[in-house]
Amino acid sequence: MSNKRPWIAAFALSLAGCGVGGSQPDTLDTEPQSAEQQIVSKLAISLDQVPREFHRRAAQLLEDVRGSESAPTWETAILSPSVQPLYRPDVSGVAYYEFRVLVRQQPMGFIIVSTGAHDYPIAHWNFEGRSPAETLLQQAGSMATTFYKVDSLSYVVEGPGGEMLANIGGLPHRIIGQDPAWLDSPVTPTDVTWVPEVPIADDREASRGVLREVVSGPRLPTTPITLTGWRSWQELKAYYRESYGTLAESLKRQAAEEWETDKLAQESGEGLVVGRPFELALLYPQAEFQLLGEGASRVRPSLVSTPSGGQMLVLTAFDATPGVELPLTVV
Repeated sequence: MSNKRPWIAAFALSLAGCGVGGSQPDTLDTEPQSAEQQIVSKLAISLDQVPREFHRRAAQLLEDVRGSESAPTWETAILSPSVQPLYRPDVSGVAYYEFRVLVRQQPMGFIIVSTGAHDYPIAHWNFEGRSPAETLLQQAGSMATTFYKVDSLSYVVEGPGGEMLANIGGLPHRIIGQDPAWLDSPVTPTDVTWVPEVPIADDREASRGVLREVVSGPRLPTTPITLTGWRSWQELKAYYRESYGTLAESLKRQAAEEWETDKLAQESGEGLVVGRPFELALLYPQAEFQLLGEGASRVRPSLVSTPSGGQMLVLTAFDATPGVELPLTVV
């Protein structure tokens, strides 16, 4: 997203020609198959079947945190060539894509990307261990079919008949009594204090004091909230929207700012700052690129090899005119 302050923003960068409607991508340059990959579900899809925008989001996160304190194990990490679609009972179609991360062909975390504004663009990631789908598959075996992300840390895998075969993170409680109107109501805090009934001179007399509770603000919601369990996985799915609709809408609103930032970046571009490299993850080996627009002559591009054996495109602006924003398109 371009920053409009002229002493900072120098160029507008937008991504174009990312393979949509064009030729097929290069063949993935993956390492040989290993025993670790035998636990991939039969309904996993190949990396080049994932819509490009979601693949790019996962790849960019991997490059952004590679070698940092945020992901100390990902110095040489790559995305697995297989990706697991995840569902949510209230979302039509695929709700998330789970990208497994490998280091020397061994599981080393995961990145879960949302397919829409029902959750944050990056809904869950970890730099170590097996992914949720892998863990579920280890428990469920070959009967596993459909994988669900039920809550922030709750995942379920179904069998052929829709039965729950395994769950990690526990199932959330059924919630009865939430009012969606609360989301649009002003938040009135409740403040509780205790004051002595009679004045106390100092702490030596505190043990003799009789305290009175003083409450300001609402004591209880007008509609009581009830938490219960679910009788079955099928019941949870059937009443998911009814039980969690208010929470789902709250999550959607919280995530909206990040989606709006992404949208503005796609429409208006990223701002390049003179002397500050901009790193763009490349999805395939031997990628070709072009710089177009007035800003192209003031940007130095370079293909940089990553410790994982891949490449990224590094763009560095070396000149700018204060107050003038020059368009630059990277194809």
